[in-house]
This record gives sequence, C-alpha cells and structure tokens, in this order.
Amino acid sequence: MNSDIKRYLKEVKMIIPLHSKEKKEFLSILQQSIEDNHFTTYQDIVEGIGQPTEIASSFINEMDSVQLIKELNKKRYIKILLTIIILIVLTVGAVRVYYLTDLYNQVKNNQPVQVEEIIEVE
Repeated sequence: MNSDIKRYLKEVKMIIPLHSKEKKEFLSILQQSIEDNHFTTYQDIVEGIGQPTEIASSFINEMDSVQLIKELNKKRYIKILLTIIILIVLTVGAVRVYYLTDLYNQVKNNQPVQVEEIIEVE
C-alpha cells in the first residue's frame, strides 16, 4: 500500500467520528476497492471513488440513526468519566500535598534550633 492510499484512508478515518467495528469493516472494504482498481495516486483515488468527505458522509448516512446516536453518546460518556477521574486524582493529590506540607512544617518547628551541652567536671 503506497503513501497516497494511506493518506486517503487516514483522511476518511479522521472524518468519521466513531470507533466501531462497522467503521473498521468499511475502511477495509474501501482499501480493498482502491487496491482492486489499481489507483496509484491520490488524485486517481479522488477521481475514481470521490472526496474523503463524500465517502465519510455516505458511510454516516447509511448507518442506523439509533446506532449512530448510541456511539456518539458513548464517546461523550467516556469523556465525562475521564474528566471526573482526572479531577478526583488532582483533588486527592492536592490534599495529599497540603497534609505533607503541614507535616513538614510541624517537624521543622519542633526541631531544636540550638543544642546546649553542659560538661561537669568532678
């Protein structure tokens, strides 16, 4: 597979907002179609098959709307979940740093500044 075919498939892949089995199957069928027609340059692919935006929109239009909404919502929920996890980790880290700083200050304040030794002679 040459670089023009990779570039075309990458552009189509970036336009489709889903990460599903159907997308992978669609891209493999598209790749096979490009290779079967012996397109060698990017311009040949665009003239023979169409612009990447047209191909991606045809894939999205043919998908079941309920399935498309589910996939997009799943992506949204994953983003929300990751945001919550990151906020929890940051909050726990900030609280831990606060307590460790407080403990350090307590230890530092309780250390003797000056030690006095008295030697008695008998």
